[in-house]
Amino acid sequence: MPIAESTGKGMMRTFVVAACVICAIAAFGLSLWTYMDVSMFGFPDGHSTDYQKAADTPLTIITWMAAGFGLLFLALAFSPIGTRVRTIVWLAAFVAFVLIATAAQVGVPWYFQTHLGLDNGIGG
Repeated sequence: MPIAESTGKGMMRTFVVAACVICAIAAFGLSLWTYMDVSMFGFPDGHSTDYQKAADTPLTIITWMAAGFGLLFLALAFSPIGTRVRTIVWLAAFVAFVLIATAAQVGVPWYFQTHLGLDNGIGG
């Protein structure tokens, strides 16, 4: 095996492992961010708006899914599998994670606030 070929495989493996670790940090961060959003529903007076009541369950599910993706990315980074398989699984998991993150930050608020027109408590 030529040196250039083995160096390229080593660099690719390092890149994919680093991408898995970065994605794990991002997934745990999204999980924490969404958890904090949900935990602050009803703060400071305990009154929950219609939006908060409706969005509580989907955002809680997304929180747990993001934490699961964090664990998946960590397992993928440190598992003894080939670089090609790791790359393919990472790409599929990354696409799914981006969809979950988009649902958490854009989809749920848009659906419940804009589409259904539920009161979110912001007013003048």
